[in-house]
Amino acid sequence: MNCPLVSVITNSYNSVKYLRANIESMLQQDYDNWEHIIVDCGSTDGSADLVRSMGHPRLRLCEASFCSVSEGRNIGIAESKGEIISILDSDDAALPHRLSRQVEVMVNRPDVVAVGGGIIRVEERTGARKKFTYPNDHRTIMLLLETCINPVPHSTLAFRRACFDGASFYSTTMRRSEDFELILRLARKGRLVCLAEPLAYYNYRLDSHSFRSEPGTRIELFYALKAVLLHHSEAAGDKLSPAQVERWLESIGPSGIRAIVGRRAFTTAMRNLGSLDVRTLVILLKTAAMHSRDIIGNLGGKWWKNAGTLESMAMMCLNNGEAK
Repeated sequence: MNCPLVSVITNSYNSVKYLRANIESMLQQDYDNWEHIIVDCGSTDGSADLVRSMGHPRLRLCEASFCSVSEGRNIGIAESKGEIISILDSDDAALPHRLSRQVEVMVNRPDVVAVGGGIIRVEERTGARKKFTYPNDHRTIMLLLETCINPVPHSTLAFRRACFDGASFYSTTMRRSEDFELILRLARKGRLVCLAEPLAYYNYRLDSHSFRSEPGTRIELFYALKAVLLHHSEAAGDKLSPAQVERWLESIGPSGIRAIVGRRAFTTAMRNLGSLDVRTLVILLKTAAMHSRDIIGNLGGKWWKNAGTLESMAMMCLNNGEAK
């Protein structure tokens, strides 16, 4: 088998309590051709000293000033040399077969641009473990992405460098859901696969970025829906700007955003009822049920009447942007 160099990128800020396990998980890989780049973004907890002390020839420390996670990952990718970029967040760890399984898929299937996989979630406080796997074919992954559900855990993502070589990989205009936006852009370059087996240990922390609230109207779904709308706008050759989309999403508010996502999940499930596996159907219906109050509560809303399709939503964003 061809053995391309894999560059593993870890963005780190004050993660010293997790980094040793993160780095050691790479040293235990059953695939040999890799480099591990740790981007330390101004940590004050001794993270950089720990990385230096481990002193492995394939381990590289890149020290940067404090910056966003997108900027940190872009710095790491710019410093890397691999044909394949693999993401491993600083508080997570890879299973020993992770790289070999992902490289195998990419070598044997040139049409595949990105490969993810399942996770073993580890509760930080109790140590309890639970395995999660996700729908694995491109069509199903796209159906879920377009309903703001990401079935590709970020710490399992590996993708071909050639997709964006010479350009920024992670968008710096996304304050959250930057991995979601990247996966949507990768889908325009080729096919996505999510292996039906765990590839990483995911550390479940209540103080993580995923659980932090943002003041104002910007809930987590704000950025996922923004990414979906911009993705379709660009694919259709339209000229929506991030600012136009953001203004429209702020105008409909959190309940409006949830209502759109819930309705899209329900209609996607019903439209594809005969061709979806049970697990995907359950994911979609659970998402719809989660937002059912917002769907019902907003049926009479002015914004809702014409927001049934991505095309109509894009037009509303455009009009909203022009009006202001």
